Amino acid sequence: MAEVILKAQNIVKKYGDKEVLKGVNLDIKAGEIFGIIGSSGSGKTTLLNSLIGFVSPTKGEILFRDPHLLSYKDAGAKDTSFRNVLHYPKQVKEIFGFAAQDPSVYGKLSVMENLDLFGSLYNLSKGSRKTNAHILLKLMGLYNSRKFQATNLSGGMVKRLDIACSLIHDPKILILDEPTADLDPYLRRHMWDLIRKINKKGTTIIISSHYLDEIEELCDRIGVMSNGKMQNYGTPQEIKKMGDGSE
Repeated sequence: MAEVILKAQNIVKKYGDKEVLKGVNLDIKAGEIFGIIGSSGSGKTTLLNSLIGFVSPTKGEILFRDPHLLSYKDAGAKDTSFRNVLHYPKQVKEIFGFAAQDPSVYGKLSVMENLDLFGSLYNLSKGSRKTNAHILLKLMGLYNSRKFQATNLSGGMVKRLDIACSLIHDPKILILDEPTADLDPYLRRHMWDLIRKINKKGTTIIISSHYLDEIEELCDRIGVMSNGKMQNYGTPQEIKKMGDGSE
């Protein structure tokens, strides 16, 4: 059975008098694709930003295990301790990758230059940046466009580049906020295929969407958010039995 590597414990987030997250509890297992479904304003984005430490909860904790240490077998040693994401920013930076709903690539830089820049932000050597970039260019179908300025790419290509930049340091946990937003049905299907390929390489993926059909098809487990609460979570089959799963 896969081990839990990331969990939210009674997460509350307030902005002034507005309570955006209302006691969210969640466990993420190593190697799974976990989908978070919910309408706009349900709290999905705030939860994702909390999971990676971009947002500090008003109450509660986000705890993670280092996936590298979980698989450490030498002399039977195994580190199963949880750490608060806010207290270990360097480790979180190494382990997590994040692609926001609005891409953060640089329009005046080429595809390859964007990848190289993000690699440098993770302190990768020049050789590692080049090697990782070429692997990602092929995985994301961007190799033939590697010299194009990002500003000249289509919306779907920009999304793929943004995800590639979030993968440049080979993170073990990838968080994607609405990666298919504003894409047509063909490009959405292509994006899901890419996410499956990334997951098969051993990356744990947490993904938010408001497309229930896609989330059901793609994810091992689903969390249903509404009004700042995680109403239900489980396998797609379990969610259907609960009679929920849409908003």
